[in-house]
Amino acid sequence: MGDHTIARLAIVLLLAGTTLTAQTAEDAAQAAAESWLRIVDTGNYGSSYEETATVFKTAMPLEKWTAALAGAGAPPGKYFTIRFTSAFANAPKASETVMLMLDGDRGWRVVGFTIGPD
Repeated sequence: MGDHTIARLAIVLLLAGTTLTAQTAEDAAQAAAESWLRIVDTGNYGSSYEETATVFKTAMPLEKWTAALAGAGAPPGKYFTIRFTSAFANAPKASETVMLMLDGDRGWRVVGFTIGPD
């Protein structure tokens, strides 16, 4: 092999390695969510709390978090979660998530709502 062929092969291998190890923001977020849910699913609520963002900890004290999870579990029923990207006059785009439950004869009713950056 000539020097140019070896150099091209090295560049191809370097680029292939970069492509194989590169992780998108979505992939990283998905991995973090799955890892966190595994902690919650094992009942290790204190550890799950430690893995939350600072803003979460500011809004939700550990005691309230563990109490909420101890009684957690959605009642049986049909649910939908719908995410909207919204724009406001004095704020950047936001993501609004509405959780709904089929409430008998009343139809679909809101059981949860969050708003955050898009």
